[in-house]
Amino acid sequence: MRDDDTIMPNKPADLAVVTELLDRISVIDGGSAEISGAWALDRGTLITEVAAQIVTFQRANARPIDGVIQPADTTWVAMQRLASDNPAFRAPIKATVVPAPNGSLEHVGAHGVCVADPMSFGGTKPLKKSVATAQYVRKLVRVDGCSIKWFGVVIPQAADLSLFGRTPHLHFTPTADQAGCSDDSYDSFSGWERMWLDYTESIGGQLAAALVGQILVLPFYRADQQGALGNFLDLWKDATAAAIKAAAHSIDPMYLGDRYEFSRIVSSSFCNGYVAHRHFHSEAPGASAMTDALFDLDGQHDDVTWRPEKGVLYLNRAPEDPDALGHINQWHVGDRWSGEFEALYGGAPNTHACCRNHLLYHGLRTYCA
Repeated sequence: MRDDDTIMPNKPADLAVVTELLDRISVIDGGSAEISGAWALDRGTLITEVAAQIVTFQRANARPIDGVIQPADTTWVAMQRLASDNPAFRAPIKATVVPAPNGSLEHVGAHGVCVADPMSFGGTKPLKKSVATAQYVRKLVRVDGCSIKWFGVVIPQAADLSLFGRTPHLHFTPTADQAGCSDDSYDSFSGWERMWLDYTESIGGQLAAALVGQILVLPFYRADQQGALGNFLDLWKDATAAAIKAAAHSIDPMYLGDRYEFSRIVSSSFCNGYVAHRHFHSEAPGASAMTDALFDLDGQHDDVTWRPEKGVLYLNRAPEDPDALGHINQWHVGDRWSGEFEALYGGAPNTHACCRNHLLYHGLRTYCA
């Protein structure tokens, strides 16, 4: 309950997450690390214990006291931070490649990827389509010890089947509930197969075709993590490196070796994925400073004005002021999907989806080549 008045949901999975976090926070900070292992087995008693410990945590950390945790509230953020900051109770990062969802193809041979021709971006005329060749290997990786558990990794492959690329490119997808994925099935990744397939193909295909030496990393986060990515913010470098190493090792153990590290990154997002993207870029230690380029694919609208340094925005609308067409690093593509792209989609295309499917190639070739 909140303040002994409002009944709050207490799902078993949520209770397990909260008790795990509390057990990683020192008693002096309001947690239960030094007294862990004593949680009640009876559900009713457990709920009472957890609520009492939350109040203790809130008092110790000068938070509003109501005995409740909700995603992205100040208690939740503080709890995640303290759990991550305490090295004595931090779970080690471990990455494991698991079979592709539904037996999907992992080695994707040379094929044509339809992209918006970079030469057609100037002015206001319809974009032209072009076909670039992509070849890559994609893996699903489970990362333990991190608040984001599932990652997609796409490593480009050359014509001779050798792997190439070292710089991580982190792409933040839209919240998975838009694709019908449920937070309740996140731990098993059951029902999330379409997300893995769509984004390893659409974003991974463009990245592989661009030949810019990057490896795609897709952090698949729960919808309730959109604005609160948990300890991923502090552990992102370790989690990213571990996911890439696990994927690469499963393909060719000699490719990256055992000491893979990186000092630069590229990042991107599509649709409302910009919320998690912005959270990562502004809050994750070192992320902003390490970023060479950042791409926002039709994520921002009139009420959003995120303009990060080194950011490149693709806006699926016409510019209000034609004189603004020359604004550096802003590309207005509204009303420019007619002609060749209409034919490609057999009629009027979903231009928002077109931004995901065809624009990143231009960004990579223009700003990263």
